[in-house]
Amino acid sequence: MLPSCNMLLFFLIWITAYGNTLTISSTVNITDLDFEIFTGLTINSSCENTHQCFGKLVCFNGQCQCSENHIWNGTNCNGEKTFKSKCKQTAECETTLFCIYGTCQCAHMNYWNRNNCVTKKIFNDTCVNSNECRGKLFCQNGECQCPIDLFWNGNKCIFKHFEWQSCSSSMECAENLECRESLCQCSETEYWDNSKCSSRKSVNDACMKEGECGNTLYCARSVCQCASSDYWTGSTCSIKKDEHALCNSSLECKAKLQCKTNHCVCCEQDFWNGQLCERKRNITAQCQESVQCQDTLHCIRGTCQCDVTEYWTQTACAKNMCAIEQCLNGGKCQITEKRHTCVCTDGYLGEKCQYGDGREKYFLLIFHQTYSTPSPRILPTVNRMVKLSVFYFENNKNITVTLNSADNHYTLDSSVLMTDGLHQAGAEIHSNVPITLYGFLFVRDQSEGFFVLPTRYASTEYLIPSFTPYSVSYRSVFCLSSVYANTVIRIHFKIKDGTIEYDNMQYSNNQTLTLVLNKYTTFQISHTTDLTGTLIITSKPVVVVSGNIYNFINGRANVQPFIEMVLPTNQLDNVYIIPHLNYRLENTVRVIAVNDTNVALKNGNSRTRNVLKSRNFLDYLHTTISYVSSASDVMVHIYPHELSNAHGDAFMMTIPGINQYLYDYDFMVPTDFESFISITVPTDAVDGFVLDGNFVNLKNIFSISDGEHRFSSFSIPISSGPHHITHRDKTRFGVWIYGNYTSYEAYGYPAGMAFKT
Repeated sequence: MLPSCNMLLFFLIWITAYGNTLTISSTVNITDLDFEIFTGLTINSSCENTHQCFGKLVCFNGQCQCSENHIWNGTNCNGEKTFKSKCKQTAECETTLFCIYGTCQCAHMNYWNRNNCVTKKIFNDTCVNSNECRGKLFCQNGECQCPIDLFWNGNKCIFKHFEWQSCSSSMECAENLECRESLCQCSETEYWDNSKCSSRKSVNDACMKEGECGNTLYCARSVCQCASSDYWTGSTCSIKKDEHALCNSSLECKAKLQCKTNHCVCCEQDFWNGQLCERKRNITAQCQESVQCQDTLHCIRGTCQCDVTEYWTQTACAKNMCAIEQCLNGGKCQITEKRHTCVCTDGYLGEKCQYGDGREKYFLLIFHQTYSTPSPRILPTVNRMVKLSVFYFENNKNITVTLNSADNHYTLDSSVLMTDGLHQAGAEIHSNVPITLYGFLFVRDQSEGFFVLPTRYASTEYLIPSFTPYSVSYRSVFCLSSVYANTVIRIHFKIKDGTIEYDNMQYSNNQTLTLVLNKYTTFQISHTTDLTGTLIITSKPVVVVSGNIYNFINGRANVQPFIEMVLPTNQLDNVYIIPHLNYRLENTVRVIAVNDTNVALKNGNSRTRNVLKSRNFLDYLHTTISYVSSASDVMVHIYPHELSNAHGDAFMMTIPGINQYLYDYDFMVPTDFESFISITVPTDAVDGFVLDGNFVNLKNIFSISDGEHRFSSFSIPISSGPHHITHRDKTRFGVWIYGNYTSYEAYGYPAGMAFKT
């Protein structure tokens, strides 16, 4: 039994030595134990639990194995050796480590990251130190980079290429070189100077070979210079410039061209043939274009010749001004003292005979409604005898009238008088000779007259002039009549307050009334507020009269009708002199804009500028003489105020512009009035007027100037009946006729005007 007891004692000692605990029942049959329990199962033996395995082996997946971080040394499990631990074989080292020269190390392309070996990093990978980077890479700014004289080719760092070696990008090239055209080269502004890149040389610098000179320069005669066809701009060579190109000096221009007024040009006697300057050709020489011919000559049908409007003087072509500046309306051109003038036919004036003098044979006459029932009259200018044909709209009655110089007016049928709405009211007047015609409404204490627009100058666009009614019962009014049948009328109202009614329809400001009128039909509409600025646009010409049925301005005298025949917008001007009116030192002048414009006003010593919007107006107080100019055409009327002591009422009068003045006037002054004429004329021609064959004595002359315009104005009494006035120096001037009655009364109208043709 002793051997059995010794065996049991050995087993207990082994258990204690290896820290295992074995619980044995009180009765053990020791002979039943397999001997392997005491020795333990060896490595790779099959097992059911770790207690069966020998030493430090553990049962893992049914086999006795060394635990993690341990290795089998042939007799037992020992712990694995870490990085740089001494070893005899790789099996002793931790996973990923190899036993190299007796030390646990990472393989060649790996590094130790304090836990295990990992693959070394390549170009641009993040890093902490250079040991982490592959090959010649080193850690710079947290990234694996090649040294400055090497570049990464995708696998490793290799030496950078030098001049003319192939490349795919500039990073492959040595310092200062760049990759151009797949070769390492200096930049375009440098050249390779044996071992480095140097700046290319500029113009006039010494050189040995062409590559040393800057782009566009050549090394010629050991100096950098431009080619003969180029010039130096200060930074590069540029091709010399052709004719007409901009330049700063003649060096920039091609052969024989000169730089004049900053353009490359040939000398005056030469022309540019596309390559160089060539002498201009004389008359009859062959040519392709006029620039090849001497000055004043033209290339006509392949030969240098004078223009058809010129002639050859043996040295040059001279202008035949009459062939160039055509006179209008039958005028004849004459050349005197090296200048041409147009001799106009009767009835025309202007530098090119572009104006008609307003003396015509055909007139369409209408009157708007006035305060009472006046006597409608016409005042034709009659020098000797005139035959008139008067056709009345209402009854289609045609009357022939013969008048002589003793007849200063003719009374029309009252059927010509209008009221609001559509009526056949008016008259068509034909004369056997050209005349100036005035319309006149005569009734004691409420008379008024106006200049009648010849039918020839009737048009399709008008702006209504009127005046602010003194009270709601003093109405603003206009009426119109069509020259032709089937005329479409569009009235764009400008109403300060309220609405205007027609045909049971109400129209407010900026609304449009559309009508279709036949010939000999007249339309009138009125309103309690000012209709100034109302725009009329028609499909065919119409005539228009407007004003007020009656009105006050300051309320000092009697009510008075305001009536004027309206000028179409194509017969206006942009420079006006407002005349002096005898006894009338208080006047309102109204300026109406056709389009948006700037208006300059000089009144006495005061000069102002105003911006007027289309269809708006400007009023100002006029005393003796004033001046109005504008960027575009405007319409101007004067409204003389009532005189004190019941000596004259207010009235309305059209002011033509200075370009609408005539050289002479035939005019008619009505009877039963104290009448005057007012004249405006250039200041240097204020004397020299001839009235009815006699020179005029002048006093109380008022003058005004603005820039190039210097005008004077005066007013003189005039008797009733026909008159003629002219100027001895054939100067154009303006004339107005106006008058008062010894009691309440007034009238006024322009004596005539020039019309654009």
